[in-house]
Amino acid sequence: GYRMSFAVVGTFIGAGATLPLVELFGGSPTGWTITAAVMGGVMALATFITVFTIKETVGEPVTENVKLIKSYFEVIRQKPFFVIFITYALHITGIAVVQATLLYYFQFIYNQPGLFTFALMALLGAVLLFIPLWVRISRSIGKVRAYNIGMALFAVAVVAFFFLGPRLPVWYAFLTFAVAGIGYATNYVMPWSLIPDVVEYDFAQNGKRREGIFYGMWTFFSKLGSAFGAGLAGWVLGGMSFIEPGRVDFEPVQPASAILGIRLLTGPIPALFFVAGIITLTFYPITKEVYADLMKKIEARKGEVAAP
Repeated sequence: GYRMSFAVVGTFIGAGATLPLVELFGGSPTGWTITAAVMGGVMALATFITVFTIKETVGEPVTENVKLIKSYFEVIRQKPFFVIFITYALHITGIAVVQATLLYYFQFIYNQPGLFTFALMALLGAVLLFIPLWVRISRSIGKVRAYNIGMALFAVAVVAFFFLGPRLPVWYAFLTFAVAGIGYATNYVMPWSLIPDVVEYDFAQNGKRREGIFYGMWTFFSKLGSAFGAGLAGWVLGGMSFIEPGRVDFEPVQPASAILGIRLLTGPIPALFFVAGIITLTFYPITKEVYADLMKKIEARKGEVAAP
């Protein structure tokens, strides 16, 4: 919860500072180039601070000859990990679809592209406020149930936006995405709290510490989901005759089919990915009781290792 709260703060700063920096450095295209350099410098500095301040607890050297590709297939066959990485990939895909399309919604349906930033602020502001609450809720009802409730709320919000967004004033969009952000907060916290359970499950079952394999695959599939979501948005818009603004010298008037495509991509289509993720996560087998048994196995395994 602490980690991802600061991640949201960083997102706020990055998103809020970009356009002012571009204007400060002379606008397009030079301003974008200099802004990219500034952002890159900040990222590099943050990375080096992490590198030089985090101290690793060095354990016994690993003498086992690890076959990388074989390890990937071994961990992906484990049901707990397979379930959560499919769930997370589905949710990330749905979120990427919304993010890739929402600006077009404000540009071509509300005709107020400048207000897109406020919708993003409403979304992330709700995320920041509700991360601590979801942490507390998950202690009572469990991480899986909290995650599913949150993403179900996100799905309901975007479906309601599909039906009501064009009919109501723009303030409704801010309200909708604030509600969506309440659910979205679970995607910032719960998946990252489930991976350590899977790592312990693997160690209890197989006696191997493979955190690097798990987190490497996790990051890969999350990026794959983001890329697929952005690509899907482009394919749908392209198939519905969307006129890309950068390809013409004037503000295009989008055909009705393109407007429908934008609405679908900010409503039912991401909702389908969220619902698919919710259904997938119901098959996650590690409950509190199962986790307690895993800890007993791990303690027993440690005892066997420590015995002369």
